[in-house]
Amino acid sequence: MDAASNEELVRRLVTEVWNEGQTEELDDLLAPDFVGRGFGPENLDRDGYEEFVIEHREIFPDLEFVLDDVICADDRMANRWTRVGTHQKLITGIEPTGNGIPVSGMAIHRLTDGLIAEA
Repeated sequence: MDAASNEELVRRLVTEVWNEGQTEELDDLLAPDFVGRGFGPENLDRDGYEEFVIEHREIFPDLEFVLDDVICADDRMANRWTRVGTHQKLITGIEPTGNGIPVSGMAIHRLTDGLIAEA
């Protein structure tokens, strides 16, 4: 796939899965042997990634990611993102605050055969 197609795949992950909660779309976006790194002490497989998304959308039900910068090269896509969501459920021992919590971060996705193989 070309860089534009790879970028579109990652944008779908952000928009459809993270922002809209359509985790069923992961079957069309993630490779069967997907590896998610940096989401906790253990790497995540496809099912673990889905659980991570669901959990975060329960904690922050109005969760929204914005891709601030996107750089594509060959089979890699790097992006800088901003996320905001209202804290509505216990997370890592912290009681819900009802406040909007902004977070910034970066991600690199590796794509293979039209699917996200690694994040």
